[in-house]
Amino acid sequence: ELFDDISYKKGAAITRMLANFIGAKSFRNGLTHYLRIHQYGNAVQDDLWNALDRQADLDQVFLPTNVKTIMDTWTLKMGFPVVTIRRDYSSQNVTITQ
Repeated sequence: ELFDDISYKKGAAITRMLANFIGAKSFRNGLTHYLRIHQYGNAVQDDLWNALDRQADLDQVFLPTNVKTIMDTWTLKMGFPVVTIRRDYSSQNVTITQ
């Protein structure tokens, strides 16, 4: 099989993650823009990242880098995105690792 269960679950997880970090409005509008531009043609992954990056800029969403750089770290690697959060209540510190 070309796509297995993990592929579909990973796709859903990173789509939700992306929508959460650029915001639902920017995600929806960027996706709409992407679909309009590519409705009768071909597209590659970077076309989607560029459309979402453009919308995030228009909506003045601050990102530490562009959408492509962020998403390529998730989409071009095998496996499922796992983030571990450790909370130390005594020192009131939180450690986030991937």
